[in-house]
Parts: sequence; structure tokens; C-alpha cells
Amino acid sequence: MDDYGRRKQWNLHLALNEWMAVRGYSVLEIPTGQGFVIKRG
Repeated sequence: MDDYGRRKQWNLHLALNEWMAVRGYSVLEIPTGQGFVIKRG
């Protein structure tokens, strides 16, 4: 997810964390500021 780690987009960060947590996932912030999620089938 683009802009996940960008502080100007903090509301996006929080919303994505909440959305993913409800579904049992967590987001990894990578050094480029993007969010990374692996979904296992």
C-alpha cells in the first residue's frame, strides 16, 4: 500500500491497520514507506 508510512497520511495508516486487524492480518511498513501484507490461502 502506497503512502502507508507517510506521516502526512496518518489517518490512512490507522484505517488500514484497523481494517487488516479485523481480518486477522498485520501490515509491515517497509523502508520505502509502503505497507506490505502477505495473505496466505
